[in-house]
Amino acid sequence: MRAISKTGTFKVVLEGKGPLTLRPSNYIAAGGEGSIYVAGDTAIKIYQDPKNKIPWNKVKEKVSFFKQHTHPYVIAPQGLVTDISGDQIGYYMPYVKDIDHGGNAEPIARVFTNDGRLRLGLTETDSSTLVERMREIILFAHANNAITVDANELGYFVIPKGKSGPEPRMIDVDCWVLNGQKPPTLPIMPSIRDWHSTTPFGEAQDWFAFAVVSFQVYVGLHPYKGSLDGYLPKDFELRMKKNASVFEPKIRLNRAVRDFSCIPDSLREWYEATFKKGERSIPPSPFDTKKIARALKTLRVVSGPSSSSLIFKKLYGDVHDPVIQVYSCGIAFYRSGALI
Repeated sequence: MRAISKTGTFKVVLEGKGPLTLRPSNYIAAGGEGSIYVAGDTAIKIYQDPKNKIPWNKVKEKVSFFKQHTHPYVIAPQGLVTDISGDQIGYYMPYVKDIDHGGNAEPIARVFTNDGRLRLGLTETDSSTLVERMREIILFAHANNAITVDANELGYFVIPKGKSGPEPRMIDVDCWVLNGQKPPTLPIMPSIRDWHSTTPFGEAQDWFAFAVVSFQVYVGLHPYKGSLDGYLPKDFELRMKKNASVFEPKIRLNRAVRDFSCIPDSLREWYEATFKKGERSIPPSPFDTKKIARALKTLRVVSGPSSSSLIFKKLYGDVHDPVIQVYSCGIAFYRSGALI
């Protein structure tokens, strides 16, 4: 089959749902691998060149995995997509739409800001409810022999008024690795990359990514930001490698940063062990009054130069600005409130 163009009208068949005609009006965005179309409450990923190096065995395995292992907080593939001749061309999944565009979800970055929290009416208890539910997603993945690999700040939506409090939605599962498979070569978002590990992925690295994102839910700042003597703003990666976090005694923080007292004691202890001491562990629940969980492993800092740089300095200066991020492992983008 030839590569699919976004400019025309074409018919597809959704596994378990039947035929569907996609038109230019259904087109949302394109990335390195494919294009995203939206029809009603369904998002459809169509590979640009379905016969060119697409690991269909892995795509099928992922669809099968998420049919057998469902979680209410994970937006995952529901079935394959073929053309009218039966050739595989993509997959489909639920469509997450934000509040600004008639939906009931928000990009998690808006929860980081004081203005966003005030607008949504989120309390400190709500923060803990959201963080606990994010923790459940990682536990779910690991319990089913899966690694999330790149669960960064762009990988979550939040439903502020969910059941008994805010609910997360992990919306980019293209990068998940199942059953111990070797992941595709992909860039890990520098903001959540574990520079203390010799491998870019694993359970310990998933928990580090969780720590970075959930910490921002509480205080509104990345754990390696703020002003610190001896480091320039461009030294972000160096600070991560040196454990020069916000827990340093001489750190200077913007007054918009929320006081660390909003973090439950046991979880704050875990954050400090993670960011300041380089420990990697399974975090306690924010509602747990017990001490810090056992360490998975304490890893040495990786030495050597790196050409990577922080992809973004802020996620939302203006909450109406689009933020677009494309990964080699799949497509993840914000456009009209959608991230697939």
